[in-house]
Amino acid sequence: MSTILDDLSVSLSSILDSSKPKFFSIKNSAVLSANQIAISCFKESAKVHSQIKYKLAKQLDSNQINASSPSFDLLTEVLHVPVDGNQDNTLFLSKSKLDLLLTNFSQRISEGEDIQINWLHLYHAYLDAAIGPNDQSHFAQQLETLRTFLISSWPDIKHNARQILFELKDVDKYISILEPNACEVYSQIWLDGLSQRVIQMAKDLEIPQESWFWEHLFIKVLQTIVNFDDDLFKKSLTNILLLLDTCALHRDLGIQLTLQRFAKSVSTVMHPQLKDYIYQAWGSPLGVKHKSSTWNTLDEESLNIAKSWHHETNLRIFYALKTGDKTNALQRLSFWLNYINQIEFSKLALGPVAQKIIQSQSSLQRIFNPLMNPFSKLSGDINPEQNAIIFKINNIIIIDFIINDGCYIYPPGSYTFDVSQETQYSTSYKGGLKERYGKFGVSISDDQDWSDVSNLKDILNKFGL
Repeated sequence: MSTILDDLSVSLSSILDSSKPKFFSIKNSAVLSANQIAISCFKESAKVHSQIKYKLAKQLDSNQINASSPSFDLLTEVLHVPVDGNQDNTLFLSKSKLDLLLTNFSQRISEGEDIQINWLHLYHAYLDAAIGPNDQSHFAQQLETLRTFLISSWPDIKHNARQILFELKDVDKYISILEPNACEVYSQIWLDGLSQRVIQMAKDLEIPQESWFWEHLFIKVLQTIVNFDDDLFKKSLTNILLLLDTCALHRDLGIQLTLQRFAKSVSTVMHPQLKDYIYQAWGSPLGVKHKSSTWNTLDEESLNIAKSWHHETNLRIFYALKTGDKTNALQRLSFWLNYINQIEFSKLALGPVAQKIIQSQSSLQRIFNPLMNPFSKLSGDINPEQNAIIFKINNIIIIDFIINDGCYIYPPGSYTFDVSQETQYSTSYKGGLKERYGKFGVSISDDQDWSDVSNLKDILNKFGL
């Protein structure tokens, strides 16, 4: 009889092996979507309903369940269910109850029982555990207790099983997640430029955003990078931005720490990728901010750096619009960048040609978003390629024209135009951007040598700059 049973066992094993789910490539997006929905529904069908989980947690809390209870095995699915809404009162955070559960399973494993499903639920509970605001040292102790059980019992789980569950197929592949230094290992992999390995591992194991794993990895990687020297820190900014995208729950804190580190650099010249990322996440740092605005979490130095990037973007785009020989435009840009941290306000006034350029390029449309950085239309100039930039330093308005008309400097109270209006006029009449011309002439002539920094500073000193 035993031979027949053995043959039958071998036969069943071969059938199970041949019927394991196969990985295959799906190119049709509709089929792929339907496949993902089917997989999701299949996974959900085996889960215990949330109301039943809560009931089980309550019964365990009131000692109505013990090792001999029929529902004891279901407790592996309720480790993180809070009793009475108290996040600190869970099976996982209760030393006595978790020890009771693990001791029972350890005994059954040593007796040769196949409890793969229970082990799988405990494995997911380990990966799903989220660090709460209270008593983090106790959380760490409980996590270590669960980790020790999982890593020590895994060889016997495989030994006791006739057929390993498909859901456990990746345990050996990523066994290092159960090592005591897991986060140090994966943090170093991330820092070595192999972040996709970490991301793929988390995807395969279905590690949620709230997991302790992501929080520890985030802290370890960010702490390491912000302690680099300036050069290595800036080279690692792309790595930081990927980390912030991956650890979305910690993104705001990551932006704050990254900006504060950047502000301590010897050179705070704009990093376009970092600036675009932060502006997209937080909006513009300029203007009135709500009390809850994330910009309010920054110290003054970091906030001023972020604001200066807004003005630097305007300056760089303005002088980049110069056609023909750009030597003079680059010299003017270089000069005004020396004052970038003193600029309080900046805005472009664009002629017809530049307006069309903005409208034709989506990247420029994002930069000149009407809610974040609107530009004015420049009217009244005979040259359609004419543009102007308006900026303010110490309450003094400076207007630089890109073609032939020089630069105008207006002390407080010496002009009648409104810098915020939607249309500006390239005229010397009252209300025009050149209204100073009739009485005082141009402040810095068009033929000025912008490489002569000393002479330019003398001119600005006359206006109190």
